[in-house]
Amino acid sequence: MVKGWWLFVIIQLGLTLVIPLLACLYFCYWLCDHTGVGSWVYIIGLIFGIGAGIMTWYKLYLRAKKHNKKKDKKPFGFNDHV
Repeated sequence: MVKGWWLFVIIQLGLTLVIPLLACLYFCYWLCDHTGVGSWVYIIGLIFGIGAGIMTWYKLYLRAKKHNKKKDKKPFGFNDHV
């Protein structure tokens, strides 16, 4: 395993949580600037951004959990029976 792998995990977690939030807030900014919608849109964008970040992190967690479960299984051979 690569030395300092935990640093990559922390960076990935941070980006997974921050990028959707920033994208939603930028969309709210663009929406307010071009259409003149009120500032209340930022609250909705904040909620959607946090929700998207959490869902992305959860899917990443499930994928890692599934990968570790596959790694723990014993290989199946010709003479092995349930």
